[in-house]
Amino acid sequence: MLENSFHQGTGLHCNRPQDELRLLVVASREDARQTQETLWQVCAHLQRLGYPVVVLDATAVETDRTPGLLQLLTHSPWDNGGQPHANANTSTLTVVPAALGLLTLVNTAQRKGLPLQTLEPLEPIFRRYAVVVLHAPLELLTSPLLAGSPAMPLLITHPGKTELVECYRQLKHLAIHAGLTGMVAYMAPSDDAAAQDQARENIQALERCAAHHLGQRLRATLLHEDRAQDMQRLALLLLENAGTITAPAPVSWPLNPLASSAIYAPFVQSH
Repeated sequence: MLENSFHQGTGLHCNRPQDELRLLVVASREDARQTQETLWQVCAHLQRLGYPVVVLDATAVETDRTPGLLQLLTHSPWDNGGQPHANANTSTLTVVPAALGLLTLVNTAQRKGLPLQTLEPLEPIFRRYAVVVLHAPLELLTSPLLAGSPAMPLLITHPGKTELVECYRQLKHLAIHAGLTGMVAYMAPSDDAAAQDQARENIQALERCAAHHLGQRLRATLLHEDRAQDMQRLALLLLENAGTITAPAPVSWPLNPLASSAIYAPFVQSH
């Protein structure tokens, strides 16, 4: 299980190089509200720690009225003037609709036969941020999108037998179809002693199944959404298990300079 203390993560926050564009991955659910509240809280803590965050939301589709990643990749920035800025305000979060843009990255990398470079075009666009959080359905995460990335997708689960089975199904899907190891955040609803004991038993059951059937050492932790300390701990654990997005070779993806200088103000939302 993950450590209850976040001192290790705090040390990581102080010691890791500051010029990397980090990649954090959070698996979405069919009902996006099941993961979004935790996602917003984690991002807010990251920004308070000094990491400007941009969320690429693959549960939201780009349109002419709500432009997003697709427009940036296809060199079609919207006309809103100004300069790009990394938003480190703790009360707002930069959220970019990204469903079609991420599919474009996957298709382009497959066509070029360069799956390990799938995410490289994001670096020139979002280099002013410190962290890119990818919020996407499992089906997209098990495409070549994360090929070669050490990032550990976060699975958020809640009490209940159905939730437990679904969480294991997600872990198995990641392992079989993408060779990825997931990380589990078990969100406990209360401090009731019986509920806490049941939560620990459920986590241990997940750990046993992952070890026996998937050959994986599962990282899982018990958290409370209404405890700021727990959400900060989760943010640091995600940083500890982050991947990085490297810059593309000069000729691998010719980006229009306008794409990297388009302001992201249309995406800023309060949470």
